[in-house]
Amino acid sequence: MNRFYFFIIGALLSLVSCKEGISLRYEEGYIRIDGTIDEPAWSAHRLFRGMVSPWVQDRTDCTEFYACIHNRKFCFAFSVVDTTLTVHAYAGEKSVETGDRVELFFDRSGGRMEHYYCIEIDPAGRILDYEAKYYRDFTPQWNFQTLKIMASRNQVGYMVEGLIDLDELGRLGLGNPFRLGVFRADFDSTGSVVWFTYADPHSSVPDFHIPASLVSCRY
Repeated sequence: MNRFYFFIIGALLSLVSCKEGISLRYEEGYIRIDGTIDEPAWSAHRLFRGMVSPWVQDRTDCTEFYACIHNRKFCFAFSVVDTTLTVHAYAGEKSVETGDRVELFFDRSGGRMEHYYCIEIDPAGRILDYEAKYYRDFTPQWNFQTLKIMASRNQVGYMVEGLIDLDELGRLGLGNPFRLGVFRADFDSTGSVVWFTYADPHSSVPDFHIPASLVSCRY
């Protein structure tokens, strides 16, 4: 096998996430979007605990992410452990990206990130949502139409709960399955940030806007 084939194999492996895809269950139980995640329905839908930070050694994370399909809606929730919350005064959507937050990316292009949609949510439940194309071509004035978010803080961190109509995801070109990115930003008092991700993109620097940061999501 010559060097060319080794190069191709290495390139393909670098794009493969070490995490399995996400399969969403249909939930018949009651879910109220109030930022508390206390309904019994959520207890059956924890998809993972312990996001990774590939760019900082010895950093583990206890974030829990939940998702399911309920009443023709994509429902999701985050439970974040963070006792040093960084939340700045709100001065428009862009201010969300200056502090702690969780993020979801929805890719409609089969994992190529040619066309995708992003939601970033801070501990106060404030939203930065936008349309994007590879590479980092953002349309900040774009917004989800059916997105509903509630957040709450507690002694160990914060919770975020939300939903989007499946019909809207369909109109946006997101089929079944689609590619999903799940992320978190953790700022400290000095302004430094540690980036956490569900899927390790195997990049040399923190970057979620690359195809390897996504996993398959089906329902």
